[in-house]
Amino acid sequence: MFQKVEELNKEQIIELENSYMEFLTKVLLNNNKIHKYCKSAENEINNNYKDLKEKTTEKNLVKTPFERLVSFHLIEYCFKNNINIKPHLNPISSDMFFELDDCYINIDCKTVNIVTNHADTKDISIMPNQVTFQSEPLFKKKVRDNIFSGIHYNGQQKPIINSKPNLTFMFKLVYADNEGLTEKQLSQSSTYKIGKYENLWLALTYIPNEFTLEEEDKKNILQGIKTYHYVTANKNFSSKYKPLNEISSNWLKFKNGSKDFYLDTNLKHPWFKDELAVRGVQQNKYCIILEGMSARLNRSKVRDYKIFEIKSGSSS
Repeated sequence: MFQKVEELNKEQIIELENSYMEFLTKVLLNNNKIHKYCKSAENEINNNYKDLKEKTTEKNLVKTPFERLVSFHLIEYCFKNNINIKPHLNPISSDMFFELDDCYINIDCKTVNIVTNHADTKDISIMPNQVTFQSEPLFKKKVRDNIFSGIHYNGQQKPIINSKPNLTFMFKLVYADNEGLTEKQLSQSSTYKIGKYENLWLALTYIPNEFTLEEEDKKNILQGIKTYHYVTANKNFSSKYKPLNEISSNWLKFKNGSKDFYLDTNLKHPWFKDELAVRGVQQNKYCIILEGMSARLNRSKVRDYKIFEIKSGSSS
């Protein structure tokens, strides 16, 4: 049995993170069977390209096959090597959530189209349901005589479950697909053929556990927020938090990068009672921002990020 929660320390959890990073490198990233299946998936998509595009609204044709592939190979490896593995049924998790003898392990499968989403190909994007740490609010600033307390981003998972560390890993497939682009987009992506699907590379990394981060780390663990959790309807919220069509005179407009925010000087945040509410534009209305949703992890806070180039057959 693993040690009790109160006996765990940072070094033990880091040792487990490193150990399972090597384990998943072997089972997933550098697995020749997975590389062959990626090639087979590419052929399957290209051989049925027109039919698939006509019969599904899903632009990402490889997302579901990739998740099946990862789940199958991980479970198969564990069974063949007498490694105890069973699904953990808590719905707050990554795509896959398993219990092993010495830890719980989340595996988040990501598939990114380099043509339409180049910025995400080498980033580490995370959602609160995949994260165990609590970070410092981002973008705090003074807006005239008022304080914007920042955007909160808090992990929804527990760092320890049943006396075992809860670990999270990201396994990413980067592909290219030009179909459905505008003329301007096509002119910017001439590297890849129209109407042809290509798998490019795989990447593996981990998301730090809450107990492996120092307090200083939590101030800059996030590089930025990609998407936000808005109040887009009255459900579960008072009418004063409903989306509005027009700007109010008591709002203070300020920018965060290229995004416009509106600090409501007469309204408290629905969740954080000592903070002012802030709005952003969503669905053509001014909506309360509750917290950050998808975020980018600061790569400098990750000890290991490995890539396998499918086309060249090499890892780095």
